[in-house]
Amino acid sequence: MAYRIFGINFGTIFDSLPWLAYFARNVPGLGEDVKRMREMGIGKAALRNKQGSKTKDLFYYLSNDDLPEEKKANPAIVIAEGILATVAGSDTTSNALTVALYFLLKNQDAYRRLQAEVDKFYPQGEDPLDSKHYKDMEFLEAVINETLRMYPAVMSGSQRSVMRGQGGKLIGQYYIPEDTQVRIPTYTLHRDPRNFSPYPDTFWPDRWLIAEGRQESKEEIVHQVNAFIPFSFGPANCVGKNLAWTQLRMVLVALLHKFEIKPVKGWDADEWERLITEQYITMRTSLPVILERR
Repeated sequence: MAYRIFGINFGTIFDSLPWLAYFARNVPGLGEDVKRMREMGIGKAALRNKQGSKTKDLFYYLSNDDLPEEKKANPAIVIAEGILATVAGSDTTSNALTVALYFLLKNQDAYRRLQAEVDKFYPQGEDPLDSKHYKDMEFLEAVINETLRMYPAVMSGSQRSVMRGQGGKLIGQYYIPEDTQVRIPTYTLHRDPRNFSPYPDTFWPDRWLIAEGRQESKEEIVHQVNAFIPFSFGPANCVGKNLAWTQLRMVLVALLHKFEIKPVKGWDADEWERLITEQYITMRTSLPVILERR
């Protein structure tokens, strides 16, 4: 929906210049997309909260439905998380899937290798949505890891701040005053050759297999897995990390199991990648492909 895209664009501005929101709300017509996106998220969350928990999904735990009644979360707080859950639970995963397909189409050896692994664990006639074999699919995991290394869901990283009243903090040689916001750009961290090399700017899933001792290599590699933080890090990391991983595995396996995927004629792969941007989250254009049932 268009207002979600424009709403995220405006949200990016307010994320960096939060004081601007106080002025924007008084300018007629300005920020309407943000308001509509927020209303949509709150509406969906309110409906979900009213219906109650039928399954142990994200809102089940956000609402503390697994705890006694006196420890249930304030519904207003849960509903306020609606827009975050909507964007974080859909746009990020769909973008990662699109980028993964882009790299597979651009690297046909990787595409055929992953398809062979899918056929090994899920021969035609088996259900690719059954997750029983996902944990054993080494190359699938390497492809997803490498996709998230190249283009994490939030390329500029998440904001962190030193809490007011706690004094400043020393991070390495840098002093951060209290009430000061900082970021560690995930995109830069993942492509720093001190963390991942060789080929830090190249899609190379094999680096994950080599680092884990599952594949031999004549090249020396640098593989600082602690620098791999596509879902952020610490107590404020992504609450939906495991769900996102399951979705990424499930959709990729199902697509390669059921279809042959080809780019449309005349597709410019390099130009497509140049158009990837970050507007709070990683954003991409549509990926033109042809699906042929296998």
